[in-house]
Amino acid sequence: MAYIDKRLEEFIKGSSYLSLEKCQRDIEAKTQPHKGLCSIVFAELNRMLNEYRVQNQLDTELYPELDTHETTQIKSWESIVKKIGEEPKKYSFQNFHREMKDILRFRILCNYLSEVTKIKDFLLEKTEDGVPFKLLEQPRDYINIIPKERAKGHRAVHLFFEISPIKFEVQIMTLLQHGWDKKEHGLRYKRSKSVQLDEEIKFFAMSELLYIADEFFDSLKKEIDKRRGK
Repeated sequence: MAYIDKRLEEFIKGSSYLSLEKCQRDIEAKTQPHKGLCSIVFAELNRMLNEYRVQNQLDTELYPELDTHETTQIKSWESIVKKIGEEPKKYSFQNFHREMKDILRFRILCNYLSEVTKIKDFLLEKTEDGVPFKLLEQPRDYINIIPKERAKGHRAVHLFFEISPIKFEVQIMTLLQHGWDKKEHGLRYKRSKSVQLDEEIKFFAMSELLYIADEFFDSLKKEIDKRRGK
């Protein structure tokens, strides 16, 4: 059994489960439909991205592309327990597999900040045209929002879809924000103690610095494209 935070262990033992192993087995059984549809959704998103690259004459470039790190596509059972504990009025061990929209998650990585919006609009258009899944709600924009109102540390656009019988999430972000998220997640969630306030401030400050870098690269790309007559 993987390491689990003591607070989560206490939360599980305070529920109806007699052991951590039973809780893990139950959660993994309820997320089997998500795992079963993972490759289907991945292939469809990849097909749409290939179409986007061709339409925008990007077929010889590497990005935008899907993050292929498969272990990050299915939410871990520990993360599911943590989310149930944080939002008990919304989620429970009985309904989480039907209500959580991010048990299955995909991330689209972009070279440039301006491309994030273009990809979002492209996916929304394709959804309206009848792809195998439907949009559940309006996109959540964590890019064009002031820091104190951001629930997420990274700057990205989050989309939520449904393909019966599951819901899933698509995050669209730049490579810089993706790199920040990987480092932040490793430092924040792979330790037993929560981060302190000064560390939290530094996390968000670094995200903002990378956002400025993204803006700079976007401006530089526009200048170069203009000079090249694109």
